[in-house]
Amino acid sequence: MLHELFDDHLEIDAKSLGDADSDSDLLNPLPTCKGVIFFADSNDKPIQVLTAANIRRTAKARLTCPEQTTPTKRADIASITAKVYYRYCYNNFKSSLEYYRITKALYPDSYRKLLSLPKQSFVKICLSSKWPFFAVTDNPMACKDEKVFGPFATRRSANEYALSLNNAFLLCRKPDLAASGSDLASCPYYQMEICPGPCMGRIPPEDYYGRVDKAIKAASGDARKQIEEFEVCMKQHSERMEFELADQKKKAIGSLCEMTRGGYRWTKQLCELSVLHVDLSAKTRREKQRKKTQLYAAYLLRADGIMELGDFAIDDVASFYDAFGKSIEREFITTDRRSVYENMSLMSYFLYRSKPAGLWLSSSDGEGKLLALENISKSMCRKFEIETD
Repeated sequence: MLHELFDDHLEIDAKSLGDADSDSDLLNPLPTCKGVIFFADSNDKPIQVLTAANIRRTAKARLTCPEQTTPTKRADIASITAKVYYRYCYNNFKSSLEYYRITKALYPDSYRKLLSLPKQSFVKICLSSKWPFFAVTDNPMACKDEKVFGPFATRRSANEYALSLNNAFLLCRKPDLAASGSDLASCPYYQMEICPGPCMGRIPPEDYYGRVDKAIKAASGDARKQIEEFEVCMKQHSERMEFELADQKKKAIGSLCEMTRGGYRWTKQLCELSVLHVDLSAKTRREKQRKKTQLYAAYLLRADGIMELGDFAIDDVASFYDAFGKSIEREFITTDRRSVYENMSLMSYFLYRSKPAGLWLSSSDGEGKLLALENISKSMCRKFEIETD
């Protein structure tokens, strides 16, 4: 299994470690790129697995033992290490992805403790309930008649997202009270006249479901269009001197504007979420060229899986685009709640960083069409400062 998980390995003699001269000779065959490094004993039993910015430097730091002047909690693994396995990685996302996959394979029962992936929260709406509303959940799987949205940077942002939708479209904010069917008039939102009162019969069910439909469209990336509709309504109410209704629309606009900010840039219905990531990969030497050519690695991130689209040079971006289009067309399938949750954790860790390395793009344009090859090429040239003729 180890030979499938790693690109190569180096066998070492633990007795020879500790001598400054022999250390250099023993460990110099290790590569100096980013990667995942795995220390094993002579029987390939796991000792430690790490991500490394420089595989050789990390191995030297863990296996050579200069005299310690201060106490340290770091375990001395040099005496029991017989093999150093490594996996080449040339960017941070690849390192994290491979570390996740390798750790999951090596420690199937305890890998979640080693990964420390960020906790995830999602927002769902159940259309089969009598009065559908948006609520926060930890479950990314959508049951029948449910829609689930994400990712979110924090649970707080998920709560604010659900609140913004419920407030903007006046959806039920006291579901337990509405479900009980008793003492409905005690609802504070009804008393403040900021609830249309569907459970009290103040509006027909069809009116409420129409609000739900618009709220789902806004949550699915159409918030700006809903804002424009509210602005028209606000103006009409003002002209008719219906100031309370105009103020209601103004508050709804404010709620939806919060959803258009950068903190929710990547939030979509999970079955529609699709992100393209392009980052640096290895450099290779082509025939009849003295200078090495920079390669780029591409990944398609979806809730149901993270797909590697292969390495390509900037002058061969068309070959990558073909693989990109085929991967987008793959049917969305989620059967494992834990895997979906972990995929989303890994994605959100990078998506919501202040300055994530590499290029991150939504796989579709504003109209739901596949992102054009020309747009990807231009974005790559800007991000990686590639000079074009």
